[in-house]
Amino acid sequence: AAANKQHLTALDATDGSVIIGYKAMEGQAPAPFDFNRCVIIGSEAITDITVGSISQSVVIGFRAGQALGSAALTTDSAVIIGSQACDTQVQVVDTVCIGAGTDVGDGSQGNTVIGSGSRTGNNGDDNTVVGRTITHITSGIRNIVIGTSAGTGEAGANSDRCIIETSFAGTRRGGIYADFSTGNIIIGAVSTPG
Repeated sequence: AAANKQHLTALDATDGSVIIGYKAMEGQAPAPFDFNRCVIIGSEAITDITVGSISQSVVIGFRAGQALGSAALTTDSAVIIGSQACDTQVQVVDTVCIGAGTDVGDGSQGNTVIGSGSRTGNNGDDNTVVGRTITHITSGIRNIVIGTSAGTGEAGANSDRCIIETSFAGTRRGGIYADFSTGNIIIGAVSTPG
């Protein structure tokens, strides 16, 4: 009870925040908090936080964004929903992670990742990833990847690509492949784009 009272007292300094759940924000350090306009719901959500700011963020789910508590925390305008979503990063800016185990790379921004186990890598900015286990984008920017395991086999640093397909056991199944930088588009069998 004393530990819970301590957390509630510390959180009184924030404005517009709603914090619900077991161990909610447990690892708070002394001010600054800067949780302005936050909603944090769920067991152990962001329990490792140390210093501010998680401005205008929504975090929902067991351990969602838990590791966002490194000293360099600058999370802003992020939506994190799902068990262990964004669980390993500290610099999450203008990002949406929805789905169990979704993640974005440290220092990346502007990514939307929706789908269990999908992620983007460090310095991969402004990517849209929708589908289960899409993991090939390591540093590419402005990509749109849709479909279960879509883009498997693509170079991780590719940029300006649109890939709509599925992949199973390493076999890519047709859809749409576009390279926005050249204006080229393939519709149909996409197993060997280029």
